[in-house]
Parts: sequence; C-alpha cells; structure tokens
Amino acid sequence: MGDHRSGASRVRIRQPVDPAQPASNRAPGASMGVEVAECIGSSSRPARQLAPRCNGAVLRTPHLWKECRASLQASPCNKYWNPLLTISALIVAAGRGQRMARDTPKQYLPLRGRAVLAHTIDALLASPLISHVRTVIHADDQQLYETALQGTTDDRILPPVPGGTTRSASVALGLQSLSAQAPDHVLIHDAARPFCPVDLIERVIAPLDQCDGAFAALPVVDAMWKAVDGYATTPVDRTGLWRAQTPQAFRYDAILSAHQQLPTPVADDVEVARLAGLTVQIVGGDERNFKITLPADLDRAERLIDGDF
Repeated sequence: MGDHRSGASRVRIRQPVDPAQPASNRAPGASMGVEVAECIGSSSRPARQLAPRCNGAVLRTPHLWKECRASLQASPCNKYWNPLLTISALIVAAGRGQRMARDTPKQYLPLRGRAVLAHTIDALLASPLISHVRTVIHADDQQLYETALQGTTDDRILPPVPGGTTRSASVALGLQSLSAQAPDHVLIHDAARPFCPVDLIERVIAPLDQCDGAFAALPVVDAMWKAVDGYATTPVDRTGLWRAQTPQAFRYDAILSAHQQLPTPVADDVEVARLAGLTVQIVGGDERNFKITLPADLDRAERLIDGDF
C-alpha cells in the first residue's frame, strides 16, 4: 500500500484482494478499490469516517464526500480509479411489499426517523465509485418518494422514473432511462436492503473488467428440505447453492440488451443475464446486507442501527 501526496490531499492506494472472499475473511485493512486517506480542507479524518455511521447505516455528508471523490479522481498514481469510467446505481423501488402487511410500501416505512429507501440511497452514495443513483418507483409513489428524500442532497441523485408491472419490467425501464448517462457499468440494488457496505459495492464492481456481471451471494449452510402442506418430503443437496443478494453489477450495454431480449419475467437480473448467455461471477456477500421483507425484519434493522444486534 502506498501514499501519493499532491498539494493538500493524500490518497492511499489499497492493494486488491480476491473479490469472491467475504469481508470477514480478509486481512485487516484489505480493500478492493481505493480509499481517500486524508482530505485536508473540510476535514483531515480518514475518508471512511467522513460519512458518519450509525453501526452500519451510512449517514451521508455529501460536500465532504464530493471533495474527497474529486481528490481521488485527480490522483495520477491511482491505478484502480479510472476517471473515464462511469458507474450508475439503479434502485428498484416499485414493489408493493405485500408480505410486510402495511398500508405503506416497505421502502417508505420509517426506520429510526428516516425512510428505508433513504437509508438505501445513502448506502450507495457512500461509495465514491458511484457516478449516479436513479430509483425506479411505482407510478403512484411520487409523493412518498419526495417525502422520503427530504433532507437528502447529492448531485449524483437523478430524478426517479416509473416502473412496470413486474420487477423485470421495472429494471428494464430503469436501464433504458440511463441511456442519457450511458454508464459503463450499472449496479442494480433492492430498495429494501439499506445496509449495503461500501466494500461490497467495490467487490461486485471489481470483476467487471473480466466478465459481464457479478453479484453478492452467501453460501447455503443450513439443511434444505422440500415440503408439501407443511410436512417435510425430500432433502435438497445444498452443495453449490448460494443465497443471492443485491447489488448485482453488470456492464451496462450487456444487461440492457439482455433485458430487451427477455421473453418473460424472471426472479432477478442474474437470471436475465444468464438467459442471454452472459458470464456472471459470484462474490462473497454480507449478512448485514439483508432484505427487509417481514415485520420482524424492521425490528432487526432497528437493532442493527442501535448497535444491539
């Protein structure tokens, strides 16, 4: 790991690690990508401290991150940051969240004073690798979206776009809406995953110079059973099984083309990619990056923010 001094800022270059290796198994300080070590002017603290954190929930300080992002891009010795590379994040927030059994869609429910969606957007904006963030919303949710983002300011946030009747349709419309930005890569992320760590964003982006896509996942470690009417029938071999998470990252042109060719709706964008013959790599996910689906998940999220988890 080396330092580069240029004027008032110092950039620390992190050495790459295996993208498939979970963060818990990596050596202390290991990172995929880069990190601003010092940004003198508004702050001299490490860049990972510039965005105040609440035990995993990133609370953005946009002007500090903008300043440090500029220093990072300007560093001539930064071999991991390509200033010509643009990466957009697409948040899928058009669902109704019926399993939550609330009148308000789960992505707009309050989570310690802020909407779940606001926490999710903040988590993505915490990465200086992200050039833009766009949210795909239900056509009826414009007011909910505006209320959720009150107080959230960042010039990387693009106006929301309406989604379709299925998740696949919503993602396709979101991808099409990014044509003006024409990003090199796109990160597709669930609105109900508000605790995505910055290093996980780095690790799903890293393989895209060698393959068409990459996604976060965790290996299945529990015994698996098929059941009928609540009774166990036959065991399922868990060898080679993974629990998919988001973000799922892709080369933009490749995943856009895959969606345009999709004949019927599917479960997630990895399936879209594989149906189109794209290569997709698995990288180690993070247990904190869970999806809020049921009422108990909101309790779990509050405990995580409170540090009692």
